[in-house]
Amino acid sequence: MILHKLIFAILLGGLLLSACAGLPAAPENRKTPLPPPSDMPTQPADEGQPPFPPAVTAARQALAEMLAIDPAATTVAAYAPAEWPDSCLGLGGTAESCLQALTPGYRVVLQAGSEFYVFRTDQDGAAVRQELAAAELPQAAVNARRDLAAKLGLAHELLVSVLSAEPVDWGDSCLGVDTPGILCLQVITPGYRVVLEAGGQRYEVHSDATGERLVLLEPGRPSTGETLPGLVWQSPEEPCQRVEISARQVNYGACGAPLSAGRLDGVRLAEMANYLAAYAPFEAETPSGWISFRGQGSLKTGPAEQRALAEWARLMLLEAQSGRSTPDQGLALAWHREGGIAGFCDDLLVYAYGRVQATNCKSSPADARTLKLDAAQLEQLFTWLDGYLPIQDYQTDPATADAMTRELLLNGTGSRAAGDAEKQALSDFASALYAQAME
Repeated sequence: MILHKLIFAILLGGLLLSACAGLPAAPENRKTPLPPPSDMPTQPADEGQPPFPPAVTAARQALAEMLAIDPAATTVAAYAPAEWPDSCLGLGGTAESCLQALTPGYRVVLQAGSEFYVFRTDQDGAAVRQELAAAELPQAAVNARRDLAAKLGLAHELLVSVLSAEPVDWGDSCLGVDTPGILCLQVITPGYRVVLEAGGQRYEVHSDATGERLVLLEPGRPSTGETLPGLVWQSPEEPCQRVEISARQVNYGACGAPLSAGRLDGVRLAEMANYLAAYAPFEAETPSGWISFRGQGSLKTGPAEQRALAEWARLMLLEAQSGRSTPDQGLALAWHREGGIAGFCDDLLVYAYGRVQATNCKSSPADARTLKLDAAQLEQLFTWLDGYLPIQDYQTDPATADAMTRELLLNGTGSRAAGDAEKQALSDFASALYAQAME
């Protein structure tokens, strides 16, 4: 029986390691502009229950079914057009497969009794999901949401979603934002960085600890208290994409446009901290994009390691855009070995940014071993990726008993078809990495 065939089919996503394009000018400002209220029409609470778009009616029906009440017992407090990042309306679970395409629809605020409920829909109401309110929001986030709703002229503050509310010690009394004519005292000021979303736009608000002072970041107002990005990357292919990564945050989007904000968590947070601590600063044009790195370490990086960091930045973009991490993102090489007299059952995944993961399918996934490719191994990997067409190869010994099965996948972007000798070299490379990881 051939194991992992389905996994290999899924992992055939392919990396975009195209030749480097020219570098567009870096945008002077990366904050989300505040659109005029006319850009996001809203409807107030219904008077006499006027006719609603089908999507709003569908949301109302969904709430009635959820509470087991008559739809007439619900009230439409407000609704507004919205644009969701995927077919799951931005609320998909980790096990869901969501089409990564912008999905127009509505955010709908409903009332039943004294309680308010927020729903997301697609354009016609075929998809309806409840947007759960964040539990125990700090007062600063509540005030920031109310303030933004008023600025945008929204009919209800719940038409604004709170994406994050991060405690921050601002470096001055101006909450990290320069304002002409205002003198800022250089004192540590506790507060919050609040990220909000309304009408498909994201907004960043700086506050003090109580939320009484709020500053909405707008174009042309630089922040004095924010950490400069440790890594800046731009894609070589069009449409140009840009990523700015600091110790805990990733900002991403189209080159020359306002950038969306995301967070580094878990493994990615640790990886960024390790990069900053280990590598010295550099700036380079690589086949995987332009990169500027402000490391604090002493290790000098060569072309292969600089390109690996560019590939890591590309991976951060993919994960930020999709809102999740999957095994196929950034995958360069996959290898599986099974059978033989020794009873092998081994898997190896090699990512373009240099991470290697080795597992034995007889063991727990928690026992997976990892290692990092050195400069010579990275150079060899990139040579194969740049030179060969994609490879998906399966081989098995002719023996009927104790036969050895090998599977090999390479997400190549080159123009040459690999022959048997090249495939064997790739398999030997993977086998050696597996042995190294398991030492």
